[in-house]
Amino acid sequence: MAPLKINGQSLGLIAPANKEGEFDDGDSMITAALAELASIALINSRYNRQIRKNEEQFASVIKTANDAIICIDARGSVTTWNRKAQEMFGYTERESLGQNITMIMPERFHQTHAIGIGRHQAAGQSRLIGKTVEMPAAGKNGAEFPVELTKAPWEADGQRQYTAIIRDISDRKRMVEQIRKTQKLESLGILAGGIAHDFNNFLMGIMGSAGLAKMKITTESPVMKNLNQIEATAGKASELTNQMLAYSGKGRFTIQPVNISTLIKEMFTSWEPLFPTMRS
Repeated sequence: MAPLKINGQSLGLIAPANKEGEFDDGDSMITAALAELASIALINSRYNRQIRKNEEQFASVIKTANDAIICIDARGSVTTWNRKAQEMFGYTERESLGQNITMIMPERFHQTHAIGIGRHQAAGQSRLIGKTVEMPAAGKNGAEFPVELTKAPWEADGQRQYTAIIRDISDRKRMVEQIRKTQKLESLGILAGGIAHDFNNFLMGIMGSAGLAKMKITTESPVMKNLNQIEATAGKASELTNQMLAYSGKGRFTIQPVNISTLIKEMFTSWEPLFPTMRS
């Protein structure tokens, strides 16, 4: 008999049988050799099962990933193309396998990519390996969109391979831009509020001075009309500053009916001193 061993652990015995006469040393050697071969076969079987399990797990992860996962060989040919990559770029797996990865890059980056792959194969140097970088990608329809790319090298059967994990960040970019615009509007609102507050102080001085001047002249004075107009114009300007304060969040808008004819007449009266010919 000979033991079946895997990693030093005995799993069973192999024994010859059905021989006429007694077993000799030759039979023992044959039995030991068969036991060794059977042990090797069992080990290989276990390794193969583990490899299949790992491959199934890897395939499941790739298939269900929320990011595009693409594998390429040393020549840049696509060897793996998952469901998310199809959704992101518009190419099916059948269309993609065997094609060069540059098909998802804007044309202006093709030469840069070729140089980078050559540098990494020659000297093991790359500015992208192991890093997450932002760059533009191109879909099947030619439209460009921003992505985050993480790339890692590995080897299979002595051949260099690369895996890229790609995430579409278009929504994030739009959100950041929207936040930037909102912050810009908030800054403009603060600026408008400050200007309106200071401008309102100037208007109060103008209206006060006009009021004091009216107290020192008679109602029949030809200057009285101009002073009244100054007060009226300053009042309109004050309404404008109130609108600026409302825009900045320091006031409120008032919605009310407006008589267009009256508004035009008031505008004409305000402009009359500036354009004397309007009287004709």
